[in-house]
Amino acid sequence: MLCNAFASPVLSSRLLTNPTKTQISAFLIPMLLHDDASVRTAAASLLFNVSAFLQKMRVEQVKNGGGENNGFEDEDWEMELISAVTEALDRETGNEDVVHRLAASLGCLLRLSPSHENHLSLLEVLLTKSILKKKLGPGGCGEKGVAKNEVRRLVEEVADKLCA
Repeated sequence: MLCNAFASPVLSSRLLTNPTKTQISAFLIPMLLHDDASVRTAAASLLFNVSAFLQKMRVEQVKNGGGENNGFEDEDWEMELISAVTEALDRETGNEDVVHRLAASLGCLLRLSPSHENHLSLLEVLLTKSILKKKLGPGGCGEKGVAKNEVRRLVEEVADKLCA
């Protein structure tokens, strides 16, 4: 149900302000690491909706000439989500759809982030790039690694362009 809330820009804006934003991440992070694949899939979908909305706000800010904070930027909150996504990616070995959503979410969190330079050191410590690359090889996600070409390209792009 929370995933559907992000269909409304007005509701999305309200959900991504504090304290609601903190509550969403407190709910979301354990679900990303849950044992049940359907729970992880739903959590990855929610995370994608959150990160896509954040990305949309950043793109609009760039189009409008940058400048002042859009009200959604929070470096600590982003770092918490990036850490959770990296852990979830590392654990996910069987569901390519979850890997797809997590990689896309990570890309949205990183692209145009005003804190991207600070995120790079975290990404390096967490070995995010190598975790992403591991998804492409045997055993990384299924027997042969990520199979769908569009997902492979996304994983490679996020690893090579945003995590380096």
